[in-house]
Amino acid sequence: MPDSMTNVPIPAELAQDLEVQAKKAGMSLAAYVAFLARVGLRKHDEEFRNAVRHVFSKYPETLRKLSQ
Repeated sequence: MPDSMTNVPIPAELAQDLEVQAKKAGMSLAAYVAFLARVGLRKHDEEFRNAVRHVFSKYPETLRKLSQ
């Protein structure tokens, strides 16, 4: 994440939906929005998006195991 941030207003209902999706993917809301933007710009297919979501959803578990 870059050092500088810009605040972007998002309708509350959309923000809640994005928060749920971000949590399922193991990402913060900011990281998830950035991910969605990059996917859109690069036109990645659904298989790629699913693979990335899977990797991020396992990230906290992997860190915990590595720390043991």
